[in-house]
Amino acid sequence: MILVTGSTGLLGSHVVVELLHKGYEVRAMYRDPIRKEVVFRLIEFYYPSEKETLLQKLKWFQGNVLDLVDVQNSLIGVSKVVHCAALVSFHRRDFNSLFKVNRRGTANMVNFALDSNVNQFVHVSSTAAIGSDSQYKDGLKRESNLWNPNDEVSGYSLSKFSAEKEVWRASEEGLPVSVVNPSVMFGPGSWEESSLQIFRTLNKGLSYYTKGSNSFVDVRDVTKLILKLIETEKTGHRYLVTGSNLSFKQLFDQICKQLQVKAPSKLAGPFLTTLAWRLSGILGRIQGTRPTITKESARSSHSDSKFSNEKLLKDFPDFEFTKLEDTIDVTIKGRME
Repeated sequence: MILVTGSTGLLGSHVVVELLHKGYEVRAMYRDPIRKEVVFRLIEFYYPSEKETLLQKLKWFQGNVLDLVDVQNSLIGVSKVVHCAALVSFHRRDFNSLFKVNRRGTANMVNFALDSNVNQFVHVSSTAAIGSDSQYKDGLKRESNLWNPNDEVSGYSLSKFSAEKEVWRASEEGLPVSVVNPSVMFGPGSWEESSLQIFRTLNKGLSYYTKGSNSFVDVRDVTKLILKLIETEKTGHRYLVTGSNLSFKQLFDQICKQLQVKAPSKLAGPFLTTLAWRLSGILGRIQGTRPTITKESARSSHSDSKFSNEKLLKDFPDFEFTKLEDTIDVTIKGRME
């Protein structure tokens, strides 16, 4: 039995479906019953003729990684864990919640896994947990980068870095662990959530872009690596899972081309984005809603972040990343309202 936490998120739902398709029995940990529909719809999207067969191997478990009793019970009879559950936010007001869910929740999972029969713990981290200090001079961030405490980072980045520290601490205590660090993920799912909001925003119309860059990857590729780690039982390693390093302008142009909408054409400099997050914050307070742009998200939109996937490709030479145009295509076709 394989336990998947965060089973109704973009990555977690894909991991559940692909594990089922590979013949594994899966216990899917979730919080909101309404969210279970995501897994059902993914099965219908990828394997409609196998729906009934796949669902026979799926066991649902309602629980919270912050509840010690839930965590303990979720691990009964489990041999492997894929820990996808996490909070993603760039709002300063969520700083404490980020550390509760991402660090404390992860600590709970590995602590109880140490006292159970778990023989592999796959932790889903993020490129946000990769440090900036490197021995290389090519500008690419790697798994070997060291964390620089003087860097100005988001609360999310700090919480994911701290969560990894819990995982590696558990590794020292005897838990076989694997860590994956995906970049910004795209794939079938709701455009109202996570990184897929980029598609929603561009589809509605966006005039401005920034000079920043990042790495983008197909959620199916991240899922593929997780399954490879499980099948090979490879532990003790950390892998960046990054497909294409692109500027935001390049990404927006490609997405808009396939959406058949006008691409952003006006460059927004630091002054304009600073003004935008301040106005967004004021409007949010007036309306009682969360601002759409935060100080941290505005800053990251100007940062030039590029990552290397050479370690992954060296250890798994048969691994192939999906072309970005195919990723965009399936993200559009797999949109969930």
